[in-house]
Amino acid sequence: MSENPIAAVNKKKIIVTPRKRQPELVDDWPLSELKEHPKQAVYFAPPTPAEVERLAANLQCCSQTDAVEITITGVIISGHKRVLAARSLGWETIRVLVRHDLAGDDKATERRLIEANEDRRHLTTFQRALLKYRMWQLTSPGDSRKARGQINDELAATLHKTVRQVSRYIQLFDGPAELLNAVKDGLLLPTHGFSTLKLSSDQMQPILDLLRRRKVDKLEVRAMIKQTVASGTPKKESKPETPLNNLFKTAAELMGHASLKELLTGDQRKNVATLRRLLEKMEGRSSPAA
Repeated sequence: MSENPIAAVNKKKIIVTPRKRQPELVDDWPLSELKEHPKQAVYFAPPTPAEVERLAANLQCCSQTDAVEITITGVIISGHKRVLAARSLGWETIRVLVRHDLAGDDKATERRLIEANEDRRHLTTFQRALLKYRMWQLTSPGDSRKARGQINDELAATLHKTVRQVSRYIQLFDGPAELLNAVKDGLLLPTHGFSTLKLSSDQMQPILDLLRRRKVDKLEVRAMIKQTVASGTPKKESKPETPLNNLFKTAAELMGHASLKELLTGDQRKNVATLRRLLEKMEGRSSPAA
């Protein structure tokens, strides 16, 4: 007897996935309710006053053409500079695109933050590599050897470095935020970052504390890194000249000069040759019999 089709359907568990709300365009979102994305300062350097001034002049002349992308809670995803320019003009509201479709998905929101800003022309090679690595972390299904090899190749092409050199950059990307931001913003060079990461935690801490200051002198922090690295590097001691070395040199001179050989008797020459062989063995050398 065949099973009742209605009963068969009732046995199945029907999973209903709630449909996400589409992005919504709002013309008059209060500027006072907009907040900077917490990763904005990690990925991108702040705009200069001149950049904000130029954009403000453009907004004043041509009005706003592109909406600012935000989350449902007012966190800016794309358009941080436009918001600064609008505030400098005294605007109270701005046009925004509320990304309801990204609600509750922090990784998707962060990916969109990177995507919307990674094509900026003024990004440095280091910043582009950092964005590529972070995007890989947010989208990669797993940290397999194949996936790791792929991102290493992409970073090597972006940085114009070998795959072996890329590992140092990845250590910097995954290192302390203070150190990464200092390199990203041009306060330190990547080589300063590599040197700092080789230090112990106790040696590194004063450098990180200095980088946390609101205003940091570039020369001061670079000098601190150089001094700390130098203090932790053992000095190479020159090998003292041993009496055996002196004897070896004397024997070599005696056997190398024909005029000296003529002054020696046969037995003396044999004794010098024997001495030379003994010294060579003591020095870890091999020499054919004289």
